[in-house]
Amino acid sequence: PAGPLGETGAVAGGNASAAAGGAREALDADRFASLVSLLDEQTTLGDLGAAVATLAHLRSLPLDGAQKAALLAPAKELENGLTNRCVEIVRHLGAGRVLMARALAQAVSSDGRTLAAAWFQAAWAAVGQPDVATAATATVAEQASGTVPMPKALPRGRAVRVAFGTHAGEGTIADSRAEVATVRLAKPGGYVFPTVPVAALEPIDPSADEAVEMAFAALQHDDPMLARLWQWVAAARRGAAAVPSERARLLAAWLR
Repeated sequence: PAGPLGETGAVAGGNASAAAGGAREALDADRFASLVSLLDEQTTLGDLGAAVATLAHLRSLPLDGAQKAALLAPAKELENGLTNRCVEIVRHLGAGRVLMARALAQAVSSDGRTLAAAWFQAAWAAVGQPDVATAATATVAEQASGTVPMPKALPRGRAVRVAFGTHAGEGTIADSRAEVATVRLAKPGGYVFPTVPVAALEPIDPSADEAVEMAFAALQHDDPMLARLWQWVAAARRGAAAVPSERARLLAAWLR
């Protein structure tokens, strides 16, 4: 999709303010080359939020015509990277791989998250998915109780993926409480039983109700981005025609 990375887009607004302040000497060629190199590196490494911020900074500087033209190709590469990243996030969410989707969204939403928000929203709409662009900047609403509802514990034997510290892989729940769970993971020569935050888990092929509870676990872990992504999964698994459950409505009241 055409996002706000072009000369007239939201990220490009800095040059207008520079013009309003009067003519300034063009940016030093070495400094320009260094910033463009940084932009290329961030785009190549997939640190797209930081790349958006670098591009915005470059466009806030006094550039001459040749420098503006030289930015067109790096900006296009960044736009392509954002498009591909968005599609990849959608694919992982559709498969219930929320932890991977969160890691990818976090890289889009790092230093440049507010700058990338409008573009990310447009990109999400272009792939025909519900808008979770606000996951990048999701906040927890102020509630009268002041206490996030506790998630329901995962049942013993439930197949899960875990990603926490050195623990990664697929296993089963050996014991679970609202905020932490012990997972049985197969390792060479036997098993290990790490106890990890529930937010570090994802039920394999989650149901809509499980996704809602995982969102509450994410809020308990102070991770509104993860909660928003789980909320998207819950809505997708429930289907547009189904009526949200009472717990899903309660979750919506907490996320804004």
